[in-house]
Amino acid sequence: MYRKLIACALLAGCAVGGAKMGAAQAQSELLIPDLTILREPLEEYRVDRLSGGRKLLRFSVAIFNQGDGPMEARGNRTSRRQPMAGTQAIYRRDGTMESRPIGQFIYHKLHDHWHVVDIADYRLLNALGSEVGATKKVSYCLRDDDKIDPTLPNASVYKRYKDCARGRTKLRLKTGISVGWADVYDTSVPGQWIDVTDVPPGEYTLEIIADPQSMLTEKDELNNTTRIQVTL
Repeated sequence: MYRKLIACALLAGCAVGGAKMGAAQAQSELLIPDLTILREPLEEYRVDRLSGGRKLLRFSVAIFNQGDGPMEARGNRTSRRQPMAGTQAIYRRDGTMESRPIGQFIYHKLHDHWHVVDIADYRLLNALGSEVGATKKVSYCLRDDDKIDPTLPNASVYKRYKDCARGRTKLRLKTGISVGWADVYDTSVPGQWIDVTDVPPGEYTLEIIADPQSMLTEKDELNNTTRIQVTL
């Protein structure tokens, strides 16, 4: 009987210890973002015919965060002469965070704010899958533009990332996309096009890839590409 009581006590202690360990692990769990390209804005593409015979395929791109935590990018430098080093801030459930390097921010003079480099690739493919046009190495500022899905766990009810860190002289900055929100670059933004002047009329595939260099930490790296059919 005494041995049974000791065994029961040990088992109970293990159960309590296991519960505490499970609670601690839950608190320290990383809330990792998950980026994908929304299809609907892309499907509103248009072909502009400019003077001189030039043709541009214009389209809007919305990068949507459907992960467990925000896609937060921070920049830091000690002087205005230095490059802006970039890090991704990944939060835990207990409110702490860890940082991971993501290269550099660049100052976009035309937009007058700072961008995360290589955040997307724009490609136009023919029926054989060969590239016939592209706007590569696209940089984004990252911000909450449109609330897409407020029902997602951890979705933000308000714009957490409002601006794009304007000002060339900044030493520190913070941009991002909250859970349930999308950063949208519409057709009015410079660079939201592929030159198709020399591309023959016909059916093609427009391919948009978020984080093409796998620079960012995400829950799923396999859902970053969205393709639609376009007619030129």
